[in-house]
Amino acid sequence: MKYKIQQLLLTLTVMSFGANAEVLSHYCSYPNYSNEEGLSKSNEFNLEFRYDTVTEDAFMVGNNGLSEVGVIKGSKGMTFLEFLSTGAVQTTTIANNNKSVHSRHTLLWGDLIPSQYYGKCKKH
Repeated sequence: MKYKIQQLLLTLTVMSFGANAEVLSHYCSYPNYSNEEGLSKSNEFNLEFRYDTVTEDAFMVGNNGLSEVGVIKGSKGMTFLEFLSTGAVQTTTIANNNKSVHSRHTLLWGDLIPSQYYGKCKKH
């Protein structure tokens, strides 16, 4: 009997954790960007991020599937960090008001090609 009660309690505990689990999706659109030449309109660059509120794992959704990214949460928003094999880091910060900036520090053919995109995100 004691074993059955322990099993029931364990099952209820696991079920309660599952009920509180949530994966937040952030769909971001960036109509403007800047680079060394100045501010311009972009061709509607879009990104999607998914964040698990229980495990605190984060992923960027791309053409090749999911890519794990780092995440920093704060009281005013959150930042997703993509670490590239070139040694560069790309960051996307989403403020609590859903405004967002995506910064690229691209290393290509030995050159640094910086750019920054400005837009908004929607949470789902």
